[in-house]
Amino acid sequence: MDESGPTCANCGYELTGLGQVGRCPECGSFYSRRTGEGIRHASADQLWVEWLLLRLRTVALGLAAVMVMICAGLVEWARQRAGSGAGSLWHSRAIWVGAFVAVVLVVAAITSYVYEKDEQ
Repeated sequence: MDESGPTCANCGYELTGLGQVGRCPECGSFYSRRTGEGIRHASADQLWVEWLLLRLRTVALGLAAVMVMICAGLVEWARQRAGSGAGSLWHSRAIWVGAFVAVVLVVAAITSYVYEKDEQ
């Protein structure tokens, strides 16, 4: 038997092309390609890559939130170095706008994570 793709852990049926979560058409066993339950893989590295691809949107949203805050901090730093304001960091419009956008992105990342979870 060729172990090129995921197969049913119970009967060995090739699950390539089927949904992420479901039942094996051959034996009816539950499988989840997201968690690896009921799946026999050629390697653990393949599971890691599949998990990462499924979570790519969530990870990208989280990283975007971090980048927004870094950019807001850099804008405020550049503004203060240019001498156009020497007020408190918490009175900076760039920081507040960046924080607002970052919070929206974090909420989107949390929502994305919740909806990517398995429905078992």
